[in-house]
Amino acid sequence: MQNASGVPMLTDLGASFPVASTTNVLTLTLLAAPNSSEIGVRVVEEVSGAVVEVMLDSDIPAATQLLSPRNFMNNGATAAAVAYDCSGVYVETDY
Repeated sequence: MQNASGVPMLTDLGASFPVASTTNVLTLTLLAAPNSSEIGVRVVEEVSGAVVEVMLDSDIPAATQLLSPRNFMNNGATAAAVAYDCSGVYVETDY
């Protein structure tokens, strides 16, 4: 997640979230109250039940900007295929 300028901030989720797995299912939840200066992030690895929760308060979009999904994957300079399946998106707003 980032504010569209510069390099995005990366957060290591730990060993419970394998990178090269075709059998794991992740659920990502983003929580941002209107005009808030922080974004709550919760990632659940549905097979093992591992959970990581963090609060982001720097290098985030403006407080008045709507968060909306952008599904994108990249493996950087590695010349290898990238696979991504999105099984659903749910968006809710307080307005």
